[in-house]
Amino acid sequence: MFNHIPNNLVACICEGNAELEIIEMLLEQNVLKFQSGDLLDGQLFTRLMRKPKNLETRYLTQIYEPNQKIEIIRVIDSRTEKYQIKGAFKNILEGEVINCYTSPEIEMLIILNEGKYENYQRSNKKPSSYCTEDLKLGKGIKQKGFMKNYFSEMADLLNALQLYHQKRPVKSEDTIYSLLK
Repeated sequence: MFNHIPNNLVACICEGNAELEIIEMLLEQNVLKFQSGDLLDGQLFTRLMRKPKNLETRYLTQIYEPNQKIEIIRVIDSRTEKYQIKGAFKNILEGEVINCYTSPEIEMLIILNEGKYENYQRSNKKPSSYCTEDLKLGKGIKQKGFMKNYFSEMADLLNALQLYHQKRPVKSEDTIYSLLK
């Protein structure tokens, strides 16, 4: 479970637009264990920083305040994608990389919010396909802005995150819910 250490910087790397928007919404509502001001370079990261070498080259070679370390959080759905930081940079990192899984896909949050988890399980479809075809949410489900519009009520998002955390396939894994205060 993730516990942010004050003074440390957080490199939060999101798999795609949907994950990014969800973390942005949670930051705006101040419900995460870290705040916008704790973010490395003041931003959330997506595609480019998904490769450890890019993070190492761009950020881990810099000099930070004394006793300041970097905490790496990844919001991803794939369990096979490894994120290995070279040993030379381990001294600037706080602990291990935290992987918050949204397996099989972030759209599971929508399925849970709609109360369609059991129907989805019987469908043998990917969550995104189920949302598009069965829930009739359209093809824009992966587009920027969709999650913010869909989860316009923060209580719905928080409830979906909690439900996913309870139903997650591997109970020992962290989820976005693990990042909440």
